[in-house]
Amino acid sequence: MSKVYYTIKSGDNLGYIASWYHVRVSDLKYWNNIYGSMIRSGQKLVVYVPNSKLEKYKMINTMTFEEKQRSVGKEVAFAKPAEDTEQFNYQGDFIYYTVRSGDTLWDIAKQYDGITDTDIMRVNNISDAGKIKPGQVLKIPVKG
Repeated sequence: MSKVYYTIKSGDNLGYIASWYHVRVSDLKYWNNIYGSMIRSGQKLVVYVPNSKLEKYKMINTMTFEEKQRSVGKEVAFAKPAEDTEQFNYQGDFIYYTVRSGDTLWDIAKQYDGITDTDIMRVNNISDAGKIKPGQVLKIPVKG
């Protein structure tokens, strides 16, 4: 086995990374001393891959999210471009946000004062934060 390094990009999660390298999430956590599921953009992960596929796996770090997903047989849906570059609209006590490729609930919540990813999950009846998809419209509660 050979060691390669993967630099985490915005929108990545351990599940995606494990699938791109054909390893288990538990292995990624073990190799990198990760105890929960929190990873950060810019963080480097160690991944062990077969010597015979080293060059293939080295390329993953340079690929776009869409290319990485296609490399494991996943198609990526794209959100329609928002009108006038607006990515949300206001209706009553909610803002409606259209999820883009690479978004996470945590990243979306950071854009709104007083809103957490848990607030967004509760309002939208989402039980798994990793299951949001580009093009999906989320209700964001307006606080204050």
